[in-house]
Amino acid sequence: MDESILVQIRIFFYAIFYGGLLIALYDGWRFFWCCWRKRGKKNQVTDMIYWSLAGIALFLFVEWENEGNIRGYLFLGWFLGMLCYWKVLRRLIKRLWNRMAGRLKKIRKAVKIAIERR
Repeated sequence: MDESILVQIRIFFYAIFYGGLLIALYDGWRFFWCCWRKRGKKNQVTDMIYWSLAGIALFLFVEWENEGNIRGYLFLGWFLGMLCYWKVLRRLIKRLWNRMAGRLKKIRKAVKIAIERR
C-alpha cells in the first residue's frame, strides 16, 4: 500500500480516538459541574467554553496531523468516535462517576458535620 494512504488511515483512527476522547471529556466536564450544582446560565456558559476549547483542539489536531488539510474522513472519524463512546462506554463510565459522586457527597457531608461541631 502507498505510504500516503497508510498515513491517512492512521490519521482516521486518530480522529476516531480523538472524537471519543472529546465526548468523554465533555461527560467529565458535566460531571464536575453537576457535583457543584451549577445550573441555568452558568451551565450554558461553561458548555460554550468547553465546546470553544474543543473546537480549538480539533483545529490544532487538523493542523498537526494533516497539515491543515480538512478532509471528510476526519469529520466521520470524530463522529464515529463520539458515537462509539456514547453507545458503548458511556454507561460504564457513568456508573463509575455516579459512585464517585456518591462518595464525594458523603465526604462533603462529613466535612460539613465536622465543621458544624466546632
